[in-house]
Order: sequence, then C-alpha cells, then structure tokens
Amino acid sequence: RDFLNQSSGMLFVFPEKTIPNFWMKEMKFPIDIIWIDSDFKIIGISKNLKPCEKDFCPTHNPEEKIKYALEINAGLSEDFKIGDEIILEVLMFRQVFQVLFYYRGGQEVSNCCLHLIFQ
Repeated sequence: RDFLNQSSGMLFVFPEKTIPNFWMKEMKFPIDIIWIDSDFKIIGISKNLKPCEKDFCPTHNPEEKIKYALEINAGLSEDFKIGDEIILEVLMFRQVFQVLFYYRGGQEVSNCCLHLIFQ
C-alpha cells in the first residue's frame, strides 16, 4: 500500500492478551499505533512510527499486555489519551467492515467513523 485513506485503519485482534512486536518493514508512510487492553481502554500510544530504513528495522510494542492494536495515519492519535475508553461497533457490508469508533476522554465525548478493510 502506498497510503492509508484518512478514514481507514487496521485493527489487530489477538486471541489472548499479549505484548506483540510490530515493525514498519515495507511500509511507505508513517503511522500511529493505539494499544488497547481487553477492557477497551487505551493503555499506550506509539506516535509517528516511520518506515524502516534499508538495513535497520526496529520493533515497536506496548509496555503491557494488550488485546487490540489499532493502526491509523500518523497524527490522528493526537485526540486520544491513555485511559480513554474505546467502543467498537462492527457492521459488515460486502467485504468492507465499518467500525464505528467512539472514545471518551475526560468529560468530553467524541466520535468518528473508521473504515477497516480486511484482505
């Protein structure tokens, strides 16, 4: 992929809580990764992860076990903070899953739509 649409992302769901390693091999653009626990709370955010250079490709991982990882365009995680609660509502239409993505931060309640395409 050369880019990620502004309203798109990739949601990784792990069968059990884990500390996964992510790397940016063969990526062509930077991303943010939001680390989410089994209670749908944000426990960490890795921001502006750049594509790997030729011979060096570090791994990125959360500081504690997670159940979900959400990859989005770099910079989009600015509105999120650790402790925010995530609510995912998945709707399927043909081969495209639409995930309604809500989060609560402090007293403010915001929402946005995130379209995930699984291949």
